[in-house]
Amino acid sequence: MPLFPSRSSAHNDDEYTVSLPVPTEDDPLHTQECPFCYDGSCGCHEDPDLIGEVNTAYQDGLLTGKEATDFSRGRHV
Repeated sequence: MPLFPSRSSAHNDDEYTVSLPVPTEDDPLHTQECPFCYDGSCGCHEDPDLIGEVNTAYQDGLLTGKEATDFSRGRHV
């Protein structure tokens, strides 16, 4: 299951937004929706598959550069 829906799955590109869940302290560090944690020393930040999915979402226009960077650093909005 991909982290981000494809642009073609949006009903109306003008109204399309990406909604990312906000983890709480009770949440596990890594979930399908939030694979990057806030621990900068964790290996999730170096996972080429996860980074590739974020890059694809950026290339497809689903995330801005700042959103992609924040997401991959575990700074979920």
